[in-house]
Amino acid sequence: MTNKTEEFWLWAEEELESRGLSWYAVERQAGLSNAAISRRARELLPPTYETCIAISQVFKLPDTSVLSKAGLLSPEPEQTADLKEALHLLDQLSPEQRRYVLTTIRALATGTPAPASRSS
Repeated sequence: MTNKTEEFWLWAEEELESRGLSWYAVERQAGLSNAAISRRARELLPPTYETCIAISQVFKLPDTSVLSKAGLLSPEPEQTADLKEALHLLDQLSPEQRRYVLTTIRALATGTPAPASRSS
């Protein structure tokens, strides 16, 4: 069984090979020092934010996609009907109302006391 770091480097190596590139070429195109990425890949060290951004730029992939694969960014939640409705309704509120709603949601998600209810 592989861990997240190994899975990331296996994916990155496959992408690298499919593009006919070397880590040296990626490092050069990204303006990084020699072995900045190749050493991490070879030694199966966890990718850094800088490593992921460099890879995404050279591979022409969204930063968020590479960061997520590396475990440095949570995956986007599924766009359920409830979530779509909540986003639609949130978009209709004033900035002050949005802050209140977000504060309330954070409180519910963390189990802390919700702010006092307000009228309007």
